[in-house]
Parts: sequence; structure tokens; C-alpha cells
Amino acid sequence: MLSSLRRGAPKRDNIHLLNDEEKKRYFIRFNVDGLLRGDYKSRMEGYSIGINNGFLSPNDVRALEGLDMIPAELGGDRFLVQGSMIPLDKVGAPYVKQDCSKAADKNDDKPVDPAEGSKNE
Repeated sequence: MLSSLRRGAPKRDNIHLLNDEEKKRYFIRFNVDGLLRGDYKSRMEGYSIGINNGFLSPNDVRALEGLDMIPAELGGDRFLVQGSMIPLDKVGAPYVKQDCSKAADKNDDKPVDPAEGSKNE
């Protein structure tokens, strides 16, 4: 029954409730999703999971909630994933400067005794 209401009501209402000028600027949307979806907290948690795992974009969520879209140039259509789950051997890798890796090559990866100082001095 809901699907038949959902299909027919907006078309019928657009014809009868809006004049020709209004039809150019507005439309009627019969939203029964509110009757079928969970409470606010559950929806937000689900949306958060979807965005954090990369299968929903912020604009996907906004469309489901009937909100205005975020412009694409501001990242509204960007799919994201959490970057905090990385292998231990990669921790800090994005923050290592190129100069540090060159210095490590010069020292042949040998540990330096602080009391002796650098062997390359």
C-alpha cells in the first residue's frame, strides 16, 4: 500500500495543488521514508558507519535525510575511509621527511652511540 501511495500521490498533488508558475519552481514530495526508518540516533550511527567505511558520501546521507547537497568542490561527493587502521610498520611514515631518510642511508642504518657522536663527523 505504501508503494502505491508513494508513486501516485506526488504526481496527483503536483497537478492539483500547484499552479503553472509554481510547478516550474516547486515540487511535492510525499516522504514515507520517515515511517519506515529507525530513530534519529540509529540513523546517524548508520550514516557514520557508511561514511567512515567509504560506501556512503556526505551527499548520499544528505539526500536520504532530505537536506541540501554540499557542493562537490567542498567534498560533498567524496568517499572517505578511516586512516587510523594502519600496520605497525607504517606508523609515522607519512611524517618522515625526505632529509631524514637520506641521513639514514649515509649512516648505513648503524646505531649511533650518543657518547661517541656521529661517525660521519
